[in-house]
Amino acid sequence: MSEEGYACNICNTALPSSRARVHCLICPDYDSCADCHVTESVLEPHCAGHDYEVYMHDRPPLIKRRNVDASQSSEPEVPIRVSPTGLGNQARSVSTFEDLGSKVLGDPSKEPSPSILSAGASTVLELAASEAYWGQLLTPLKTLSPIFSRLTAAIFAHFDAESTGTLLPGEFCALMFASGFTAEQFPPLQVSTNESASPADLHQLDAWLADWIRSFPLDHRMATREFPPPPPVEPVNGRIRMRDQFLHALMYPEAPVVPNGQPLLSQLGLEQYYLYLLLHDPGSLSTRLNHLLGALPRLSDPDTGRPFEAQLIPRSCFPLIADPQAEEEKRLIEKHQMEQELRYREAKLQAEHDANMMIMQAMRNASGGWRTDSNGRRYYQEGYI
Repeated sequence: MSEEGYACNICNTALPSSRARVHCLICPDYDSCADCHVTESVLEPHCAGHDYEVYMHDRPPLIKRRNVDASQSSEPEVPIRVSPTGLGNQARSVSTFEDLGSKVLGDPSKEPSPSILSAGASTVLELAASEAYWGQLLTPLKTLSPIFSRLTAAIFAHFDAESTGTLLPGEFCALMFASGFTAEQFPPLQVSTNESASPADLHQLDAWLADWIRSFPLDHRMATREFPPPPPVEPVNGRIRMRDQFLHALMYPEAPVVPNGQPLLSQLGLEQYYLYLLLHDPGSLSTRLNHLLGALPRLSDPDTGRPFEAQLIPRSCFPLIADPQAEEEKRLIEKHQMEQELRYREAKLQAEHDANMMIMQAMRNASGGWRTDSNGRRYYQEGYI
């Protein structure tokens, strides 16, 4: 029978290759659709406990044995192949599947309840459908797949609040925070999540992020960070006193200007970052992307204008291991980033020390009093207060 000729034995729904078909391994010529299978709608003599296999998208069947303990069976394990043909194709055994679904399916040596069987079947079908939707994210030419490129564009557009085509440091930090990074893992978050961060702190963030971007390198451009002007000095009894000006200067110190010190990441730069992780650390990228999709469940596909159909990207859609040819490059980049983090921490401590010294000197000048010059002569200095 042709694949297009199958139909569900319960509801008579046609089952073309684009739909999941659950085929019983015990009852001959017994097929059901995913809906009837999950709700355990059956026709005798078939029962819900029979072994079955799932066909979808002309791919090798996904086989599930419900009543056979793989550790006690004398038959060889039947591989579960759910990865599309191409780079990163994997084969997972029945025992691996049992490990993956143990929390849902329970002990395979015991007869599971109908509710657990329903949840397990639903999980299997959802994983198969998600993998079929996303496919392999890395092409044989070591580029992002078309759907991954569209996902990257959607992520970039979400965080590019002003639609400028670049991400400000704060916007990129928000992306990293939504991806599950902590301030210890990504130090700029210590500043970007601090609403009272000083201009000096923000310049330190810019310097760290610029060095981090260049370590890959990622496509970006540089700009000069601008700060809003401070509020005017409030007059007292219709006039502005010298002490008011001094206190205002302490509260709102003049923001330093660092020409071309602010890095702006482009969409190409974000694609390059994801490609780097695909090649060097696919396991980490799998975790980060799924964390991000959980935080942004309504991201829209730029091609269709509708939300992406699957909110989970299975691990099998990523390369199984890092690209061996990229290991040395990864080692050099990580070494550079460790040195950069050390410089960042030292610069932060120095900036805090300098700021404290400036405040102490300003308070000393404001209070006035007797001073000693470089020749040892004492003199009196008028204060502002």
